[in-house]
Amino acid sequence: MGLRQDGRAASIARALNRFFTFLVLASITGLLLGMLGRFSWLLDLFSHFRLHYVGALCLSGLVLLGLRQWHSAALAVLAAVVAAIPAFDYIANAPRATSSPIFKAISFNVWFRNTDLRATVEYLESSGADVVLLQEIPQERANSLAPMLKSFPHRYLEAADTSDTVLFSKWPLLQTSTERLSENGVSAVRAIIDWRGKPITVIGAHLHWPIGPRTAARRDAELAGLARLGQPLKNPLVMLGDFNITPWSPHFKKLTSAFGLKDCAVGHGLDVTWPSQLLPLGIRIDHCLASVHWQSVNAWTGPHLGSDHRPMGVELQMK
Repeated sequence: MGLRQDGRAASIARALNRFFTFLVLASITGLLLGMLGRFSWLLDLFSHFRLHYVGALCLSGLVLLGLRQWHSAALAVLAAVVAAIPAFDYIANAPRATSSPIFKAISFNVWFRNTDLRATVEYLESSGADVVLLQEIPQERANSLAPMLKSFPHRYLEAADTSDTVLFSKWPLLQTSTERLSENGVSAVRAIIDWRGKPITVIGAHLHWPIGPRTAARRDAELAGLARLGQPLKNPLVMLGDFNITPWSPHFKKLTSAFGLKDCAVGHGLDVTWPSQLLPLGIRIDHCLASVHWQSVNAWTGPHLGSDHRPMGVELQMK
């Protein structure tokens, strides 16, 4: 009996060793492929799951340590540390809030299948936001929603059918427009808002889903169009929306580094926004980007409100 149990334990240990060694190699392969994402839409998809690779490598390292597979465990731990380096900025200490006024903005993809928006109205009305941008909402539904959002008397809804985005504001709108981001791409909503007597530019957009070479190319062209739309920086600028890209993609890094925009989530954690039904497997594809005029003092994700996304909010202060 003892020999049989020993043999069974050894067999389980061998199976665990094979599985978690494979998981280490698969995670490292995914990381390397994602780093080449600028060359192919398919490779870029691997970049979005960096945090999942880190989790898989950490778990594998612990199991392999328990199995006394020292070399494999060391490889897993080393790869996890290297993979986690880009995430350190998101968990580092953020700037502390000062006595300056706070600009609070929320972006939420409400989902075209979400037919009951009562929870959304309650959340937004209690949010204290200055500006709200909603995506995947046709103009007819936006018009019916407007009277319920009494905290936001200033609206730009006319562009819903072409931009897939509407804007609600507590503050007067000095100028509004719909801007095509690329030749075959979506349009963005652009508004200049009189915030406490100072004009600020707010841009909202819902970019293409990058599945397939054609739609991925459109998404990338739209990202470039967003950057161009914000130039030159005459006013403090805030960009929000469902950009269908994670911070780990080379295309996202190109957007932020080339045009002096900062991810407002930096320093405030790694909350995911989609899919809201499977958050442990989720990724962050809803973003806020801000110009150098701002510092981000808070960023968060809201509750499940019947959409496949969770709302994303930020609090910004002028430097």
